[in-house]
Amino acid sequence: DQSIRLKHINKFLGAEDYLDQITPNREITVAIVDSGLYNPENYVNKIAVNSIEENGKAGFDDDNNGYIDDIYGWSAIDNADVESDTNGHGTHLAGIIMALSEVLEKDSIKILPVQVLDSENNVKLSELLVGLSYARENGASVINLSIGSNANSEILESTISEMAKENIIVIAPSGNAGQKQLYNPAAYEDVISVASLNLLGQRAPYSNYGEEVEFSIRGDVISLANQGYAYKNGTSQSTAEITALVSILLASVDEESDLKNVRNKLKEFSKEKDSKNVLGHKIQIKNFLKKIAEK
Repeated sequence: DQSIRLKHINKFLGAEDYLDQITPNREITVAIVDSGLYNPENYVNKIAVNSIEENGKAGFDDDNNGYIDDIYGWSAIDNADVESDTNGHGTHLAGIIMALSEVLEKDSIKILPVQVLDSENNVKLSELLVGLSYARENGASVINLSIGSNANSEILESTISEMAKENIIVIAPSGNAGQKQLYNPAAYEDVISVASLNLLGQRAPYSNYGEEVEFSIRGDVISLANQGYAYKNGTSQSTAEITALVSILLASVDEESDLKNVRNKLKEFSKEKDSKNVLGHKIQIKNFLKKIAEK
């Protein structure tokens, strides 16, 4: 049972005290621009399913959105519906986001799988831009963008800036090189950057760090795999946790929030500011959810 699996992950993340405790005021779509989702049909209650295409004619663009048969999202690699996961990365992140959304009284956070990463975790800029456009055009309020590179792209940065003007929140990892630098797109002004902590609340050895990091959270997580569960660590996992918390926060309010307001709320609900100023504001899931539940 997928619901039981998600509750197990929720418990591992320390959120079990808040299962079904937070009242949502609106539905939020979260695009996971990554490697896809294994067996998406198993998570129909958690996915932003395109019902027009689901009930339409195969091979036709029934809803005239420019994407044929996009029932469970879109693969910019295959130019088709998302049917699986190229390497398990996206499924692991989706499990984190879906599991933490169990704190809401009803399924008000819907994920939108967008496949851009290949089996080697590589991404082509052209396909990434297609994936972001799909998320933007199909209702995403939050985008989990767990990719990173030293390379800079002006068109990617400007695309994200335009989305920020539309109150689409983009969240990305600092990187896993253990260096004092931020990878792009986390270094971009209109992206919320995330580093990883170990279980003692210290910087995880693999995590990139620096004065530009905005937030940090645990990076060691048990979540969904293509078969069963998998224990993984990385700034991608930390990013998925922050994405989930932002989505819960947005679902609990009556109206849209812009990037500035979201950043301020994350700081307000954080546990503490890193004393060395290289990990930003440290966030603890249980403490964050407690403050949302009390407001």
